[in-house]
Amino acid sequence: MTPVPNLDEALANLVITNAGDFVYYVGKDAPEGITPHAVIRENHGTSYVISLEDAKRLGLDTSLAYTWLTLQIKSSLEVAGLTTAVATTMNAKSIPVNVIAGFYYDHLLVPKPLAKDALHVLEDLSTQAKGWLPSA
Repeated sequence: MTPVPNLDEALANLVITNAGDFVYYVGKDAPEGITPHAVIRENHGTSYVISLEDAKRLGLDTSLAYTWLTLQIKSSLEVAGLTTAVATTMNAKSIPVNVIAGFYYDHLLVPKPLAKDALHVLEDLSTQAKGWLPSA
């Protein structure tokens, strides 16, 4: 997979997928029998992103559920601004977003009740960016 060389092209070619709904769980270890979707180790503890279904099954707090959106565009790690552009655009629409950057893709956790709005905002951003590209 060849990385997209610039921000405008990355935004114009966004493909957004929905990996489902998740919650954060903080603890020393992941809950027994659960495979976390993401693990973030910090000085104050370890955060596990686990499926909403697993959290419900275990009786964990599910009041703060998030939808996991993946920006399936491989931007070069040397191209700055993709997550900033996305976060700034979401902020302008009052949609909180937590970004987890992977090597291949960036992943967004948005509050579940705002997931459809977030998806529309990302689609609009991509459409706008298509207009920024030079004509072929």
